[in-house]
Amino acid sequence: MPPEEKVTRKLRAILSADVKGYSLLMFDDEAFTVKTLKSYRALMSEQIEQHTGRVVDAPGDNLLAEFASVVDAVQCAVEIQKILKAKNEDLPIGRRLVGDWGSILTGKTFRRNWARLIQKILNPLFSADFSQLPG
Repeated sequence: MPPEEKVTRKLRAILSADVKGYSLLMFDDEAFTVKTLKSYRALMSEQIEQHTGRVVDAPGDNLLAEFASVVDAVQCAVEIQKILKAKNEDLPIGRRLVGDWGSILTGKTFRRNWARLIQKILNPLFSADFSQLPG
């Protein structure tokens, strides 16, 4: 294949997370929710950088990050969950920002089954009720 026709491909792992029940939290206490979300997003961004990832976008309550390695993405997700779980314990139950982990993307295909499998693996590490985790 001539060099001008060669296609370069990259395989990336994408971490996607948002806040479960965000609209209700905003309705209940918008200022507190925005303040907490900004704080959590800063912690998440720090962990993403430490795990050689990069934040691609963060619209609304969503955060989208890219990693060159699936291992780095999963290790980052575990660290984020540990940190945010501890931060959430300081908040009243009705004010906790609970994460809703989206999909693991590889190539062009959503791998929701992998996301569910990872969730099942991580669940015993934190709590019987995964919905109480902030991400």
